[in-house]
Amino acid sequence: MNSIDQAAAEWVARLDGREPTAHERSALDAWLAEDVRHLGALARAEAIATAYEQSVVGARPRSARSPGLNRRWAMMGGLAAGVGVLSVAGAWMTSVDPSYATDRGETRTLAFGDGVRVVLNTETRIRAKQAGGLCRIEPLQGEIMVECRSAPFVVPFQKTRIEGETAAFNLRRVENRAVLTVLGGVVRVTDRDGRGHTLEGGEQVVILEGAMQHRVHLDEAAVARAEAWRSGMIALENATLAEAAAEFGRYNQRLLVVEGRARDERVTGLFAARDPEGFARSVAVISNLSLSVTPDRITLSKTAS
Repeated sequence: MNSIDQAAAEWVARLDGREPTAHERSALDAWLAEDVRHLGALARAEAIATAYEQSVVGARPRSARSPGLNRRWAMMGGLAAGVGVLSVAGAWMTSVDPSYATDRGETRTLAFGDGVRVVLNTETRIRAKQAGGLCRIEPLQGEIMVECRSAPFVVPFQKTRIEGETAAFNLRRVENRAVLTVLGGVVRVTDRDGRGHTLEGGEQVVILEGAMQHRVHLDEAAVARAEAWRSGMIALENATLAEAAAEFGRYNQRLLVVEGRARDERVTGLFAARDPEGFARSVAVISNLSLSVTPDRITLSKTAS
C-alpha cells in the first residue's frame, strides 16, 4: 500500500462513519487539496471499509457494531493488499457518489447533464451523481442552491427525501437540521413516516431528524434573503450581533468578535459577505458601539458609560 492509500485508510478508520468535527473537517479538506489523487484514494478506502463490514460483521447499522470493530479498522492497510477484499471493493466503488466541496469564502457551480445545476455556498460539501437520467444530491454540510429544468432529482437528507423535476430551491444544513426554501416550481418532500408533502415557490420548511416543522409561506423579500448569498451578500433579519458575527465567520478568515452586552444588539439589512469591517463600522455608528480593528481581528463592544 502506498503512502496516499495508507493515509486514506487512516482517515476512514479515524472517522468510522461519523461526521467529522470542525477541526477534523479542516484537516481532511487540507489533505484532499494537497493532491488530486487523494479524493480517489479516500473513495477507495471507504469502499474497502464497506466491503469489509459486509464480509466480517454483516450489514448491521454502525450503531450495532461491537466495541472492537475500530481495532479491526487498524488492519485496513493489510486488508487492502488482499485480492479478495479489493475485488469486492471494486464492486462497491460504483455506488460511491463523487464528493464536491468548497472552502471558506468560496462558491462553486456544478452542472449535471443539461437540466440540473447545483451551486455550493461557502464551506459546503455534497455527494452528487447523475445516472439513468436521475440526479442524486446528498447534502453533507453547508448550503446549496439547486436549479432543475425538466430533469428529475432526488435529495436524501436523514430519513427525508426531496424530489421533483422542475424547481429551484435553497437548502441549508446545520448538523441534523436543514432549512428548505422553494424559490420556484414544485418539490415533493417525503418525511420519515412516509408522508408526502408538496411545496411550491415561496414556501419554506425546517427539516429536523426526518420530520417537517415550521412550514411557512414567505413574502418576496424573505425569498430574496434566502438566495442573497448567490450575489455575495449576507441578509440579516432582526439578527443578534452574535449571530451576525457567526455568519460573517463562514466567509472570512478575519475574525469578527462581539463582546459582552453588544452580542444581544439586533441588526437588519443586506451586507457584503466579505467585508466584515465595513459591516462593523456601520453597526458601531448605528448602535453606538466601540470598535477596535487590527489586521486579524475586528471587535465590537458596548461603549463605556
